[in-house]
This record gives sequence, C-alpha cells and structure tokens, in this order.
Amino acid sequence: MAEITEAAAMEFVRNEVKAYSGAALELYYLGKRVLSEYNGRTMSDIVTIAWPCPVGDQNLTGNEVLNLMNRISEYISDLEANNCAKLNTIIQIKG
Repeated sequence: MAEITEAAAMEFVRNEVKAYSGAALELYYLGKRVLSEYNGRTMSDIVTIAWPCPVGDQNLTGNEVLNLMNRISEYISDLEANNCAKLNTIIQIKG
C-alpha cells in the first residue's frame, strides 16, 4: 500500500482518524467496565423494569437502563466478533 504523503491527508489521519480510533477504543473499555459492574454487582436484580431513577433533570426507568446495557453488550460483541477483527483494526490505528 502506498504511503500517504499529501499534507491534508496526513493531517486528516493524524487528527481525525486517530482521534476516532482512540474514542472508539475508550468507549469499548468503558462498555466492558460498565457491563462488568452491572453484572458483577447484580444490578440487574436491583434495577427493576419500573424502577424510576432521577438522573439530572430526567427519570430513567429500569427498562431504559436494561436497553442501554443490551446496546453496550451488542457493541462489544460486534467488535469482538470474528477473532476481534474490528477491535484489532481500531487498536492497530490507535497505536
């Protein structure tokens, strides 16, 4: 593959592509930590479907929390599928 030498492309890769890969990797690790705590502390037993939780200026229900836990799990599973192909791409770019 040819080396990128054009200045605008190099700046784009340095500033945007690397930033995205860093953010995606941080989101992956945050998701792993959140799910681990949710499952490890059996939050699923505490946070019931109808349970309202005041967070800032809104009330979150247990169902909304459960839905987010499912989306986090799907995101992690997607990155780890096929021998972590997507995750490895992100890690390779992050450096």
